[in-house]
Amino acid sequence: DGGDVRIYPNPASDEVTITTSEPTELAVSDILGKVIYKQTVNGENNVVDVSNFPNGILIFKLGNQIQKIIKQ
Repeated sequence: DGGDVRIYPNPASDEVTITTSEPTELAVSDILGKVIYKQTVNGENNVVDVSNFPNGILIFKLGNQIQKIIKQ
């Protein structure tokens, strides 16, 4: 289920850091629901380069948890 999830900074421009309490699958989608990135994250300090992602709201889904990050 992703356990405790933290994603920062928000808003972001270059990269975001994701910390989870257990290994989980990350899927990043644009506002239309199109998945633009997937990765398995495990524990502390998983860095995702978002510099090439579209500006606007990105949906980060980790297990059953969803967080919205603003990409600038």
